[in-house]
Amino acid sequence: MKKLVAALLLCMIFVICGCSKSASGSVAELTQRRWSAKLEGGGEASLSFSGDRAELIMSSGDEREVIEGEYIADESAFVIFDKPICRNYSFTYVPHGEKLELTFEGGTIEMTAQND
Repeated sequence: MKKLVAALLLCMIFVICGCSKSASGSVAELTQRRWSAKLEGGGEASLSFSGDRAELIMSSGDEREVIEGEYIADESAFVIFDKPICRNYSFTYVPHGEKLELTFEGGTIEMTAQND
């Protein structure tokens, strides 16, 4: 009887330890990398995610704009909630491996994954 209980407990441990959740799909492809782009005219853009926060930085010359805050994402779009200025920014995206097409209000930029 003790051997049966020990065997059942051992099986339960293997089953429980073997369960893990791994992110997959477009959302994981988007959020598990840092993205950047060189824009026409010399500007730059970078997009990164950390925990439940997203940060999009755009710069051109001496000008710099930062959109940051909590975000939600699905398989084709994400929204950054910039609470200090009470504004939400909605983006659509299409990942292509090392490339990301990011669209905002009809304009699209192609970003490249950064290997940190």
